Parts: sequence; structure tokens; C-alpha cells
Amino acid sequence: MNINLLERRSDAEDECVRDLRAAMCAEAGIQRGGSRVRSSSAPAIQTPVESLPCPEIGRFSDVAQPGGFRRHHVRQVVVDRGETPQVKTSLVQLLLPMLQEEDLVDNQEEGPSAQTVRGGDASNAAVGFVIAKNFFGSAFMVTPKGFEEAGMIGGPVCLLAVYLMEVRCMLNLIKCRQACGPGRRYEDLGSAVGSWFPSVITVMIMLCQFGFCCIWLVTNMENLSMVFPQWSSTQRLWIQLPALLPLVMIRHLRLFAFTNSVGILFTAAMVCYFFYFMGDHLSTFGHAPVRMINTENSDALLWLGSCAYAYEGINIVLPTYESARDKPAVPKLLVSITFFNTCMYVAFGMLAYAAFGEEVASLASLNLPRGSVAGRAIPMISVLIGLVSFPLQAFVIFQTYEPKLSWSSSYRARKWQKNAGRALILLVTFTATWLGGDQLQNFLGLVGGFCCASLALIFPSLLHLAICRPAGLGYVSDVAILICGGAILSLSTVQSLASWH
Repeated sequence: MNINLLERRSDAEDECVRDLRAAMCAEAGIQRGGSRVRSSSAPAIQTPVESLPCPEIGRFSDVAQPGGFRRHHVRQVVVDRGETPQVKTSLVQLLLPMLQEEDLVDNQEEGPSAQTVRGGDASNAAVGFVIAKNFFGSAFMVTPKGFEEAGMIGGPVCLLAVYLMEVRCMLNLIKCRQACGPGRRYEDLGSAVGSWFPSVITVMIMLCQFGFCCIWLVTNMENLSMVFPQWSSTQRLWIQLPALLPLVMIRHLRLFAFTNSVGILFTAAMVCYFFYFMGDHLSTFGHAPVRMINTENSDALLWLGSCAYAYEGINIVLPTYESARDKPAVPKLLVSITFFNTCMYVAFGMLAYAAFGEEVASLASLNLPRGSVAGRAIPMISVLIGLVSFPLQAFVIFQTYEPKLSWSSSYRARKWQKNAGRALILLVTFTATWLGGDQLQNFLGLVGGFCCASLALIFPSLLHLAICRPAGLGYVSDVAILICGGAILSLSTVQSLASWH
């Protein structure tokens, strides 16, 4: 190659091309003007890495090392800087973006994946999909019962109040991440409060995921009563064990990507059908007697916990922000999509409560005509969705404790040791659900009040006060949310335990 021809390039050419040319000149021992120099001559001054157009990649000459392909270089840069790479190699990252590449495959058993890439490349459409999926889940099925517990006015007011507090806490988490730098997980921010606080956040996330698993089991129990009314609640619970036991052993979560994407479509279709069904019920039977504010029912406190549970997506806020290409757009998408979801919850809950009144069931699907095609098909589809969603929730628990334990050096022995641990966790989950009984509202109040209120209201407010140190109205808002979160935690938890039977 003619080095002199490269030297006649404009000064405006790409930085990576200039770096490559400089490296080639140094290797060939050529200085400007074409004369050869000694190889021991002083190296040319290079542009600092942070000033390069793509500092996350570095110089082209660094990438072009012997045996150093670009994939290896990007991995090394990410590891050297101590950042947490977000992976977008599969639809499963859209389903659970808090899971990283090492979460998708057991690297101790199968080695690192060759598809690792640096995050920050997700489009606004993909980010919007993540937010919509994680903030609009099975919670819409319990809003009618919540509105019956709190009243036609009290139910929506509680939901909107919790939403306003939680959306501010989500934005506060993003501000904390901006202040601390990239690659920070939720639990990583906890070190600003104290060296012990990241462990508290991690334990609470595990408890929250454990609670979600119990809620899925109870929800499936309720739906199976529409398909197999002759079965007892114990039978409806344990019949799920043979299906879930092999599913929790799966290491490649990419296998659940298709099933969960289909589940999202079925959920959207079910919501549309329910709106049609309840509208038809209203036109046929008219409005059922309702209460505007239910002050006589102490179970209204359970609805506060359920409201916190409705915004269970707080754990995906930071991973979604890290994965976004257009980061300034994330807060706007977060606010607008969650507000739309809240309006959907309110419309669905008010319509169902108006249609069925005090006869509204703990799940909307239980108000479908028993024995009808819809009364059997929709609950059964909901059960199937719950079965394929359960392993994704449980996997977060597995990936929290498994790396911290010592396992056999033998591949086969190590695999079955982990399988035994997963089977034990599954049995504990089933046992806890069996002991709790068919008490969906109490499970919602306990998990939402104790776990979700902590993760979605209390912890973000503490982190924002410790990291961003707001003043004036911002300080007052954080303290007010901190107090309200503590009240929801205590009231909902105490009421769920007191009313358990």
C-alpha cells in the first residue's frame, strides 16, 4: 500500500482512519515526507480515547490487534471500564431487559456467548414496547375487585395517587443513574445510602420475585376453577408442578421469547374481549349497585398494596434506560405510556365494577359465564400464559443466589446440583402458596405493600435524597413520597396478614 497516497487525505477524514494510518506509518518506520525513520523513534501523540467519536470502541488500530477481533475488543473495553453491558441479542431482552448475557446462558456450563454486544442501541419503538409490556400485565384483571373494595371514586383515586408517586420515583432513578454514571443497576445505586443497602435492595428484589411467583400460582388456581370446577384448590395448585418443574430447569431463556410474545398478543386480545363482554352485560342488565367511596370495608387497604403491585415494572427502568439509543426520550416514553396504561386500568376497573357491582370476582375472568366457550377458553389461555411467565420470574431468583455458591467442578454434577436447588425453590414456592390458600387479594396486598412499595416508592426516594440532594419542592416531594410509601407498606401488610383466613 502506498503510504504517501494516504498522507494526502484531507484533515477532515475519519479519526479511526487517521489512527490506522499513524499505526501503519509507525510499523513501517515512515515519517511525513516519505523518509524512513528508525523504529525506535518516539511515537506520535494520539488523541485521548475519551475525545474519539466512538470512545466505547476506541481506536481502529487497537481493534486491529493480532487475533483481536472487534467483538473481543468491545468485550475487553466494557470489562476494563467496569461497566455492565446490556445485551440485545434476543427478544428475551425485550421481555426482561434487566437480564444480561450471563443471565441468558449458564456460562459456567456452556461458556460465554459469542453474541455479546454493547447496549445503547435500542430504538424508541423497542423501548416503548418494553415499557408497555412490563407496566401492563396481569394486574388489569384485579382492578375491578380493587374498585369494589375502595369504591367507584376511591379505587381510581388511590390508583392515580400511587401512579403519580411511582412515576416520579422512576424519573428519580434515572436522575440518580445520570449523576452516578453509566452501567449502574438499581442495587448498585444503593451504596450511596450505605455499604449495606445494595444487599437490602437485592434481598427485596428476590422477595418481590418470589411473591410474583406465588401470585402467578394463585392466579392460575383461580382460572382453573372455571375449567375444572370439581377440583379443590389444592388440586388446582399442585397440578401445575409437573409442568413447571422442567421449565425452571431451562438455561436458555431465549426459548421463552416466542411463547411470551404470543402471550402478549393473547393478553391484548383478552382485554378487547372483556371490554366487549362487559359493555354487552351493561346494555343487557344495566348498572349494578355500586359505592362511590367504600369506607365500611377495611379491605380497601389491600387495594393500596395492589396499586403498588400494578406498577411492578420499576425494576426494569434503569436497564431500559441503559439499552436506549435516544436516552432523553426515555422519560417521555415512560410517563406517556404508563399514564395510558393507568387510564386503561381505570376504564377497565370502572366498567367491570359498574357491570357486576358487589358480585365482581377477584379476577375479571371469573365473571365470565361458567360453562361457556369464553368461560373456559379465556381462563385456560390465562393459565398457559402464567405457566410460561413463571420461569422468567423465578430465573431472577436463581441468578441471584447461584453465582454466590460453590458448585462441583464436574459439568454434569454441577448442572444437577443447580437443578436440585431450583427444584427446592419451586417446592418452597408451592408450599408457601398452599399454606397461604386461595387468597389472591391478600397475596396482592402483601407483595404489593411490603415489596413493591419498598422498591417503587421508599428506596427511590432515599436514593434521590442521598445522590441528587434536591432542595425546595424536590426535597419536600421526596420526603412526602417516603412517608406515603411507609404508610402503604405498613397498612397494606398489616391488613393482608390480619384478614388472611
